[in-house]
Amino acid sequence: GQIAPHKGVHVLIEAFRSLDSSDGSCELRIYGDMSRFPRYGERLRRLAKGDPRVRFEGVIENRRVPEVLTDLDVLVVPSLWYENAPLTILEAQAARVPVLTSDLGGMAEMVRHGVDGLLFQVGDPQDLAVRLRELVENPDLLPRLRTGIPPVWTLEQEFLELVAIYGEVS
Repeated sequence: GQIAPHKGVHVLIEAFRSLDSSDGSCELRIYGDMSRFPRYGERLRRLAKGDPRVRFEGVIENRRVPEVLTDLDVLVVPSLWYENAPLTILEAQAARVPVLTSDLGGMAEMVRHGVDGLLFQVGDPQDLAVRLRELVENPDLLPRLRTGIPPVWTLEQEFLELVAIYGEVS
């Protein structure tokens, strides 16, 4: 994903750093181009303060997205602005990865809290930390959320649904 101030990566790092997982049970992997907004990238590195649980993975090629997603337990989208329909969330759902996201705009419309993911108050690292702890302390939660992710429609299914909608309004 894009690493820019409006994407809220600093909120995620702050929330994650408050978790007590010195046993190595949790790690945070941040993917994206840190050089596009270099001052923000430096801010994120300072927030991570050399915490070995926080890894800056850099940019990944589009073809590797499914591979990376299947290696994740949860995808966190901490955006601070009104996203319409983030492709990142759709990709995670297609890979059957639960999403933890801000309760704002299209993000909140794409994730059903407690069904296929979790929502947290936009810009609030404490609320995000509560949700992260919930995932860590309830090992049955992730599998339950994973089973709540609806199957991804095929292109044909999308087309037929669109034709049906147009048929109803014409």
